[in-house]
Amino acid sequence: MQLSNTTHWARGLQVVVPFPNVRPTEASIMGGGVWLNNFDGMYTQLDDDYCVPATGYSYLDLYWMGLISPAEVPDFFILRNLVPAGKDANGHPIFKTD
Repeated sequence: MQLSNTTHWARGLQVVVPFPNVRPTEASIMGGGVWLNNFDGMYTQLDDDYCVPATGYSYLDLYWMGLISPAEVPDFFILRNLVPAGKDANGHPIFKTD
């Protein structure tokens, strides 16, 4: 399964950091994002793959590095065909997806 055509996780991949560096919710330093399902066909991006400020490694990153077992990786998903659909009250981008 190809998650990205680059060396980093695809933007729509849910990759939560277990030990955030600065903010309460952070996406992997290797890419991806933290996504909130709005249950209306839309998703809010709570954090993105930009490394400013620096973030940590996600559960998936830690698994691929051999530092945690498969059982320690929570469920994750990937969103495809992201279409911008505005922002929420906190300025987080909202996307429509298939």
